[in-house]
Amino acid sequence: QMSTGEGKSIVIAMLAIFMVKRHGMKVHVLENNEGLLDRDYTVNKPFYDRFNITSGKQFQQEGKAVLPDVQICYCLKGGLQKSFLSKITTGKLKEELTQTALIVDEVDDLIVNERPNSHYVKTDCERSPEVVRCFAALKFREGKPEGISEDVWKQQQAIASKAEAKQKDVHYRIVADNNGKQTVIMLNKEGQVPKVALTSPWLMYLKYKLCGIQPTANSNYACICTPYIFNMYGGIFGLTGSIGGKAELAYLTNTYSAITFNVPRFLDTCAGDARKEVTNHGVELHDGPDQQVARVV
Repeated sequence: QMSTGEGKSIVIAMLAIFMVKRHGMKVHVLENNEGLLDRDYTVNKPFYDRFNITSGKQFQQEGKAVLPDVQICYCLKGGLQKSFLSKITTGKLKEELTQTALIVDEVDDLIVNERPNSHYVKTDCERSPEVVRCFAALKFREGKPEGISEDVWKQQQAIASKAEAKQKDVHYRIVADNNGKQTVIMLNKEGQVPKVALTSPWLMYLKYKLCGIQPTANSNYACICTPYIFNMYGGIFGLTGSIGGKAELAYLTNTYSAITFNVPRFLDTCAGDARKEVTNHGVELHDGPDQQVARVV
C-alpha cells in the first residue's frame, strides 16, 4: 500500500527491472485503463532502454489486442486474456506464465468485482442466417419467417423481448467505435463500462435494431477464469493507494496467498518525529521451519 503521489509508477518500473535482471523473468504490467498505460509506458521506456531491456505495450491487430514478445510488457486485462487464449491453444500457457511476473498497478484488478469468468465466442455460420431473418422480422413487427422452426423463433422472440426491457445508460450505452460508427456496448451491474467487453444475445439485437449492425449467431469456444490464470504467474506484485477492508484483505490472502505491506510515506522517513508509526512491515512469523514452508509452498 502506497499513498497517492508517492511514486507508484516508478516503483513498478524498478520492480520490473529487478525481476528481469535479477531473476531472468519476463514482466507483465497490468494497467487500469488505456490512458494510464500509454502515459506510464512512455515515461518509463527510456528507463528500461538504459538497462538494455526490451519493452512494449499491447497493440491492436485486426481488431484484436496483441501482446508483443518483449521482456516488459504494459497491458490491460482484456489484452492479457486474449494472450492467455493464444497460449492455451499452443499448450504453452503454464510454461510461459511460470517464468513471468505480474505487476498490478491497482490491486482492484486482483479483487475480481466484475465477472471472474470470461466466455469467448465465435460466429456460427450455420445458425447466423436464421438469426438475421428472425431479428429483421422482430424489428419490423412481422410474423415468423417462412422456413424458421418454432423453437428458433421462440428463442429469438425471448431475446428481443429481453433487449426491449433494457434501459439506455443503465444496461447499455451507444458509443462510436474506432471508425466513428455507432455501436452498442453492455455496461456492468454498476452501470459502468467494464474493463473487459461483455456480450449477450440481447446486446446483439440492440446493435442490429439501433445501429444496423448485422447480427450473427455465436457459439462458445473458451472460458477464462481470471483468478485461476493470475495464479499461474511466477509471482504477483500489487500496488494500491488503499487495499480496502477486511473482506478485501481476506480475499487477497485466500485467493493469491498475498502478504500486505504498508510503504511508509516519504515525509515519515525524513529526519524528525514520524507522523505515524508503521506497524506492518510485510513480515510474518511462524513457529518453526515446517510452518514457514507450509505457508510459502
